[in-house]
Amino acid sequence: MMGCQNMRQMKCPNCGAVIDTEVTGRDYIYCEYCGTKMDLTSFRAHITIEDKAKIKEIEAREAIRNKELEKASKNHFLRNWMLVLLAFAICIVIGYSGDYSSLRLALLLIGILGLFISIPGGFILYLIELFKNRRRKM
Repeated sequence: MMGCQNMRQMKCPNCGAVIDTEVTGRDYIYCEYCGTKMDLTSFRAHITIEDKAKIKEIEAREAIRNKELEKASKNHFLRNWMLVLLAFAICIVIGYSGDYSSLRLALLLIGILGLFISIPGGFILYLIELFKNRRRKM
C-alpha cells in the first residue's frame, strides 16, 4: 500500500505507451512495450514542480475561502445583533402602547433593559472580533 502513494504515470517517448511507475528508487526504467530506457530523475523533478504548483493553487483557494468565511461571519454577527435589537424594540413598542397592564409593563422593561445591555455589548463584541482578525493577519 505504501508504494501506491508514489505511483505515477508517464508516457514512453518512443512508443507513447502509458507506464505506471514508482517515482522513488531507481534513476531509470525501461518501457515494458518497446524497451526504451527512460530517465526518472527529470521526471521526478517535473513532478515536484507540478506538486508545488498544486500546493500554491490550493493555498490560494484556501486564502480566498478564509476571506469569504470571515466576511460571512461578520455579516452573520451584524444580522443577529440587529435582530436582537429589533426584538427589544418590538418589546418596547408593545409595552408602551395601550393600557399599562403588568404584561405590557414587563415587555417595556425587558425592551428597555435589553437595548441598554445589547447595544454596548454588541459593539464591544464586534470590537473584540475586529481585534482578533487583525492579530490573525499579523
